Amino acid sequence: MTTKTDDSASSATDDFESALQTLVLESFAAGETVAGTWTVTSSSSVVPSWRVTIEKTDEATLSRDSTVFLDE
Repeated sequence: MTTKTDDSASSATDDFESALQTLVLESFAAGETVAGTWTVTSSSSVVPSWRVTIEKTDEATLSRDSTVFLDE
């Protein structure tokens, strides 16, 4: 059985994953270095610190005859 709270948590997770994917792909398209490790901290003692690591998992390659247009 799914409760309203479960639906809210699922939606928040989906929103987070979507926002993260958009950030990574748009940053890559803009020529930014995406791979790296960052520490996210808050001035509040009740909010935990987070370490975020992004690593490239494959080597995307284009054939010599490919033309790619990125949306802006």
